[in-house]
Amino acid sequence: MKRLLSASALVALLLASGSLCAAGPLDGKTFSVEMGKKGKKASSPDQLVFADGTFRSTACDKYGFAAVPYEAKQEGDKTTFTATAKSAKQGTMRWSGTVQGDSVSGEATWDRVRREPVLYWYKTKK
Repeated sequence: MKRLLSASALVALLLASGSLCAAGPLDGKTFSVEMGKKGKKASSPDQLVFADGTFRSTACDKYGFAAVPYEAKQEGDKTTFTATAKSAKQGTMRWSGTVQGDSVSGEATWDRVRREPVLYWYKTKK
């Protein structure tokens, strides 16, 4: 019984410290980006946040898109990533991008409910 309690206590401690959270290679990074519809100038600022194995676009919070798990692949000094966020009322946002040092660039597709998809580009603000 003591071993069971000790194991339970250890799991509780690890959960509280965040040691069992899924970690990703981009965790801890936040990028201030400019974003616009594909083929047009930048129209809105955004922050892309990577934490605890998740990706979040702060500009999409107001549309009901929450932080979601992301996938990443390291190739030399570049890391590519993808993430798909869903909103109950606003559809799906599919993100892809490349991080190199302190810069990020990529594309996002907003598959809106009962509307045509919107394609966006984004890159680190200078």
